[in-house]
Amino acid sequence: MKQNYAKIISGFILAGLLTFSSCQSTHEMAKTDYQIAKVEGRMIDIDAKWDTHPDADAVAILKPYKEKIDNMMYEVIGSSEQKMDKGHPESLLSNLVAEVLRQAGIMGNLYAESGLMPNNLQNTYNNKLGKTDTEYTAAVDNGSYGNFVKDSAGYGLAQWTYWSRKQALLNHAKQAGVSIADLNMQLGFLWEELQGYTAVMDALKKAGSVRAASDAVLTGYEKPADQSETVKKKRAEYGEGYYKKYAAGNGTKYYRVRKSWTDAASQLGAFTSLENAKSACKAGYTVYDDNGKAVYTAAGQQASAGVPFSVQVDILDLNIRTGAGTNYAKTGETTGKGVFTIVEVKAGQGASVGWGRLKSGAGWISLDYATRLA
Repeated sequence: MKQNYAKIISGFILAGLLTFSSCQSTHEMAKTDYQIAKVEGRMIDIDAKWDTHPDADAVAILKPYKEKIDNMMYEVIGSSEQKMDKGHPESLLSNLVAEVLRQAGIMGNLYAESGLMPNNLQNTYNNKLGKTDTEYTAAVDNGSYGNFVKDSAGYGLAQWTYWSRKQALLNHAKQAGVSIADLNMQLGFLWEELQGYTAVMDALKKAGSVRAASDAVLTGYEKPADQSETVKKKRAEYGEGYYKKYAAGNGTKYYRVRKSWTDAASQLGAFTSLENAKSACKAGYTVYDDNGKAVYTAAGQQASAGVPFSVQVDILDLNIRTGAGTNYAKTGETTGKGVFTIVEVKAGQGASVGWGRLKSGAGWISLDYATRLA
């Protein structure tokens, strides 16, 4: 802003000199051969001293624009428990902004490739192979389809197609002991793979906009046949959508995985999807909603929080079993909807959260279908 004002003032001075010069007679101009000997300039700070006697008319003209700018610049879009100042060449704040831009650029491209569906099979191969996305994934997982690596079919979040990349993806899934369509596995593989694309990573680190990050991923990593301006614009629009949704403060609710609600430093991640938060939750950790309420705890860990406690059951036919696991017989009774007291918790087959013994003595229920209240 200071430079703009300085330029305006310099412009007025220059215009005045030109006007003055034009007023000189042609005779006088002809007699003197003028040459520029030296050019000097200086910055004029537009600070409070210029507002000592503000022009009321100018203030009135600028007021509506000032209000709009203030509303944008002073909007609270998030909070941090650690002070984050801007700085050059790096700072916590600038690194955070760069990371958000990078992720938005990546997500826009993944959405264009697969709709963010980790089991997405390239559409033309659904007909060619006669398999749905689910059928193809199951066949790869159980080994009945052995041509995953060499079939040239795009698959997964990034639509991996080339045989060496699909082989690496398959190896990664086997090493992790999960399905080829496992979301967390694919995200981890994608990030590891990106590290080998040094030019793309350099471009992402320097990206000052979602469009710049999106173009870097499109042209350097995804490399589709069509890299036209239309495609670039559309993918950047997808990225902008995710940027606005997750980074621009629109009231999005998150599930946070921590050891305890007050132990923010232990947080493993924040997720908009409860299922994704559950997948990331490990022993000793709990998933909390925005209000700090525990909504999920890793198997066998609820007991450490102390019993008894109450749970809310929202399904009509939650089976009651004779023991903690689906390997125990059903009693023939169900809970129905309501609030129940749990007096003991055990890990067991068929439940990720654990099994709770009912205070009534009727038996055990899966806590996967119950929400802890207190």
